[in-house]
Amino acid sequence: MKFLTRFLCAFVLLFSIIAVVVPITSHAQSIKVNKSFKSAAKKGQLLGNKGYVGMTYKELKKSVPGKALIAEAVNVYYAKRGGTMYGFEQYNPHTGSISYKIKSTDDVEYISNTYSGKLTHKQMKKYFGHPVGNRTYGTKNKLYKSDVYYIGFRSYKRGKGYITDIAIGTRDMMDLAAFFNGY
Repeated sequence: MKFLTRFLCAFVLLFSIIAVVVPITSHAQSIKVNKSFKSAAKKGQLLGNKGYVGMTYKELKKSVPGKALIAEAVNVYYAKRGGTMYGFEQYNPHTGSISYKIKSTDDVEYISNTYSGKLTHKQMKKYFGHPVGNRTYGTKNKLYKSDVYYIGFRSYKRGKGYITDIAIGTRDMMDLAAFFNGY
């Protein structure tokens, strides 16, 4: 029984990590931090993506074709095109309940996408100021604040170029994304 419990926990954790990592598409948009990027971020958006943080699931489904998936600690909706992922929190702090289904009235709390190109902290600092020190699960993550939203990213070498995963969301969801290595 102990083995089965450990196996199920490992399977759920692995599935959650896979579900949170955004697939890389060959036609990923280039990343460029500029005034347009900053303006979109203040509205809870990533440039080139439909939807915004705070949009209801009902509105999102109408404007972005995709598929809902349930992960371990977050409900997600993947856009069919572009690899954009929209996150919805499962836990309701007001009622203490957990929901394994996205309701039409649930708000988007996290948006993530993958871009081609390298993004640096120096570029982010130019438009968003110093990073907000955010300790999450024993690691120091650099988050940048844009109005009421938080932005996190990671750039890494892929083949001959760079890929950047970037996410915007509420503070709670960005903490959760950091735990699952979602940005």
